[in-house]
Amino acid sequence: MIRTFRFWLLAILAISFAACGKEKSVDSTDGERSGVFSMKIDGKQWIADEVSAAITADGYLVISGQSASKISFSIKLKADKPGKYQLDPSTKDDFVGIMIDQSGATTIPYGTGFGNDPNNAGGIVEITEIDNTSKILSGKFQLKVLSADGSNKVLTLTEGLIENLSFASSNNPGGPGNPGTGSGTFAAKVNGTAFPVSIVSGTSGFGLLSITALSGGGNTLLLSMPAAITAGTYNLAGSLGYIAAYSEGITQYQTVVSGELIITEHNTATKTIKGTFNFKVKKNATDNFDITEGSFSVTYVEVQVP
Repeated sequence: MIRTFRFWLLAILAISFAACGKEKSVDSTDGERSGVFSMKIDGKQWIADEVSAAITADGYLVISGQSASKISFSIKLKADKPGKYQLDPSTKDDFVGIMIDQSGATTIPYGTGFGNDPNNAGGIVEITEIDNTSKILSGKFQLKVLSADGSNKVLTLTEGLIENLSFASSNNPGGPGNPGTGSGTFAAKVNGTAFPVSIVSGTSGFGLLSITALSGGGNTLLLSMPAAITAGTYNLAGSLGYIAAYSEGITQYQTVVSGELIITEHNTATKTIKGTFNFKVKKNATDNFDITEGSFSVTYVEVQVP
């Protein structure tokens, strides 16, 4: 069992830069204004400096924002029309809010899908307008998010505002059981049980290409490889430049006992990569997590972080 900042850095990059449309500054210099995505976190104002939104071909609305204060927040709804939507641990596969706080010494994820008590995690997101002609959406939300570090800390998100936010429409469906975010498809089994993908995304940066799948309950599967990887078969056990990891909450398991990554296609011009994988990671001294029947087809974004 390993707790590493690097693992969550890669996961955060993939989630924050989820390829549901290239992020635009709320004060964009390219003549387009993406809109406003803001809230108060326990009474303290948060405003996204970078924001993106999309409605996928299979009817999921995904909104992601990040602030200069190193806090990112994403909402995913099974919704392509205005309405009020309930978020809580029981709806985490289709309706979820995830916040990742990098502002302190420790990176902490919070979510509406963590735990089992709707009094500690959940709330309402109301989408008041979706204009498919001008590609503008608006809404509001009030939520509670629970930490995934076992401390049971609850943050209250009030005065949530989605105002005149530009969105893209995706023609990239997630496939059965995998709603995706417009960035591709991902599937795997963990100890024989299908991993319930909520958000899947890919990023290329720091010389690494990373693919992340996040469940509504906060569990994560991560694959990281050299950014210039080509079609071929690669050993995931102890190979320099390769990371295969599984997390439950903020507990990460990335000591690979055995594993194989097969890249079937990598097109750097279109930024698409396809492949299959399987690996085992140590859970403790005697047990492993067995990740099998893994596959992905992802369009990734290139990111630069100061």
